[in-house]
Amino acid sequence: MSEEAIDYKALSECVSILDKGGIVGFPTETVYGLGVNSDNSKGLKRLSELKKRIKNKPFTVHISPLQRIDDFTADNSTQVYKLIDKFWPGPLTLIVAGKRKAETIGLRCPSSRIAQDLINRSTHILIATSANFSGSQPAIEAQDVLNNFADSIEAIIDAGRTRLALESSIVDLSLSPAGYPRIAAISKERIEKVLTTKVVLFVCTGNSCRSVMAKALLEKKLKESGKSNIEVIDAGTGTFGGMLPTAQTIELLAREGIDVSAHTSVQLTRRIVRKSDLILVMSKMHKEQILSIEPQAKEKVFLLKEFALGKGVSEPDIPDPIGQPMETYESCFKIIKQSIERVCDIL
Repeated sequence: MSEEAIDYKALSECVSILDKGGIVGFPTETVYGLGVNSDNSKGLKRLSELKKRIKNKPFTVHISPLQRIDDFTADNSTQVYKLIDKFWPGPLTLIVAGKRKAETIGLRCPSSRIAQDLINRSTHILIATSANFSGSQPAIEAQDVLNNFADSIEAIIDAGRTRLALESSIVDLSLSPAGYPRIAAISKERIEKVLTTKVVLFVCTGNSCRSVMAKALLEKKLKESGKSNIEVIDAGTGTFGGMLPTAQTIELLAREGIDVSAHTSVQLTRRIVRKSDLILVMSKMHKEQILSIEPQAKEKVFLLKEFALGKGVSEPDIPDPIGQPMETYESCFKIIKQSIERVCDIL
């Protein structure tokens, strides 16, 4: 079996084995793992015994991009969402607060299509661990799994050598500051760069005019100011995504030496809100829409004009120029540019 030619009949047989409490060896992009049904206590006990694992050391929950992280953790901090946005699906395991008090949980979202399909087809949550004895070399080929566990598990999915041949890195976000129990496939420097980068989000309705202007102008200003630890993103509350900026927006930014002709709109999601450190919106309506999907974002959502020029500013909303003549666009652009000058100073 390979990533390009998945044997779905064999995969279904493995799912059936898992459903009955059996143990299945399977490939990820990092190393081979041993998977078991989370609801089968006998299977979990067998897996612990096979691994010669330290008592009470938890296994990792493997999830797919189709599953909601909210179902597994109560942690909705920017740290969690910055890391999953950057590295998932991929070779990063997160230890986060669980759903129950004083509980922690390990979460991994592999990028391997075989692993993802196995997870998605399973009728139970997949608990997994690397297919090697604790403290020994990881299994990077199916033969390594056979050498270790041939007589002890019910099935192995052979997909050849794993792509990375390194274990996932582990970040413990239940600690403050974050802990690093294992650094392997992703360096500590890359992880810390993501964690320490401030994410500024601009929001308007269609993500084709105002937020595009604000994002492009702030990126230019930050570059000129030498501020490199800030990521600027944008999204719209009323877009399906994939829309190009309006011709007027493209023209106004071109006058500033900025090309946004390839920009495509992004629909605002809770995940985008959660990964952002600062959210600047164009109107009260946008603020209300954000707080309706994520009430805990209250302390980081501001009207752009008020944030930049002060709460006493008249007409804090920046009107939508969509469908209006160029003069309206130019007036809107002027307000946004003036606001961005101040935002850059604040940041």
